[in-house]
Amino acid sequence: MPYTKWATRLSAVIREVPLALYLNQKGLKRFLSVPVDQLYSEFYVEKESFQAVLRGHMKELWKNPDLYTNEYEKAAQSLIEKAKRVYRAIKGDRAILWEAYEQYYQEKIKYGFYFVSTFSIEEFIIPKLSELFPNEIIMITSPDKPFSFQIMKKELLKRSVSEVQKEFGWLNVYNYHDGDYPVSYFAEMKRDLKEYEVKDIFENLDRNKQEFTTFIATIQDQNLKRDCILAHQCAFIKTDRVDRWKRAMPYIREMLKTITNETEGWTMLEIINLTQEELKNVVLHQKYPLLKEVQLRSQKECLFNIQDSKLSFIYDKNEIQKMKQQLTPQDAPEISNLQGVIASPGKAKGKVIIVRGKHDLAKVKEGNVLIATYTIPDYTPAMKKAAAIITEEGGLTSHAAVISRELRKPCVMNIHNATKTFKDGECVEVDAEKGIVRKV
Repeated sequence: MPYTKWATRLSAVIREVPLALYLNQKGLKRFLSVPVDQLYSEFYVEKESFQAVLRGHMKELWKNPDLYTNEYEKAAQSLIEKAKRVYRAIKGDRAILWEAYEQYYQEKIKYGFYFVSTFSIEEFIIPKLSELFPNEIIMITSPDKPFSFQIMKKELLKRSVSEVQKEFGWLNVYNYHDGDYPVSYFAEMKRDLKEYEVKDIFENLDRNKQEFTTFIATIQDQNLKRDCILAHQCAFIKTDRVDRWKRAMPYIREMLKTITNETEGWTMLEIINLTQEELKNVVLHQKYPLLKEVQLRSQKECLFNIQDSKLSFIYDKNEIQKMKQQLTPQDAPEISNLQGVIASPGKAKGKVIIVRGKHDLAKVKEGNVLIATYTIPDYTPAMKKAAAIITEEGGLTSHAAVISRELRKPCVMNIHNATKTFKDGECVEVDAEKGIVRKV
């Protein structure tokens, strides 16, 4: 059964299983979460059935493009509202709390449509549009609405730091045990924030909206027009869909924190690695699974597998190692030149800084070349300092692509094994006119 690596992400059972179940329900034969280190896991999917799932989502969007307009907004709001219901039920009857959480969990599974369908657009629409409209593709795949991180910057110019922290502290939440950004984070950002930079962001969004409106009016073929609109909407949704989920997470975090505080000898990291059935037994009956087994999950010393909508874990070290050897490439060979996908044109040269997570962002200095598996809004200040951005993952509607264009930074994506091929301090040249990165 051949597999393909879908993504590398911060991982926890509660965080990842709903999406894996969604994929399984849509026809994916197998989903594997393979630990990389103490924080990250690589997600592998059975190749043939995954392609079928992507095609199915594309057909669904073609049949009902409204799924990316009004229906998306309804789905995102519903996820947040169900998370709020959980929060309101924390101090009450545990049966009511569990009912609210189960409804959130099922909503999160359904919300998987918006996580998967953006990949369908990158796979089936954008390559065709890139060939048909080489001069317009960047405009087509750039958003005309602001992300939450951009709105936060605008609010920082008008409101107090404490007010902004209350409204946007959740931006730091990427896993259920993450805390909000403190006031100090926003205070530091406000000190460095320039009014003209924020003005430029919103003027670019307005300009792109006008340019896309003018462009789309020239497209006579209705199917082609539909595809251009879907790709354009995807540029916003691909980042916003994660932001909406992040906005819901703190409400669930408070429930999980309450359970942790009631559970002697358990940490929050262990609680977020319970299965749905295990969590139900804890919430309703105070019955706990074997702690040592759950610790292996939280310490990334196991592999989890979903087949036929059933979750199972592999704890045997030999079996895990064997599976890793089958799935993951061996150590990257010495290669001086790598080819990728151009996300934002330009050329730059600088010293490499590998960013494996938010903890590495402070290493990025002016003129460095930032190399990461992927980027999220939290990376934006570091991307601003960088001379160029290189990512292992991403498409033309990804966060890395959109923000690199906003910052006018050269960006090359889909450089496989970039974080392994290059090392901190090495000098590289980024040619984002040709999509080439080379050691110098």
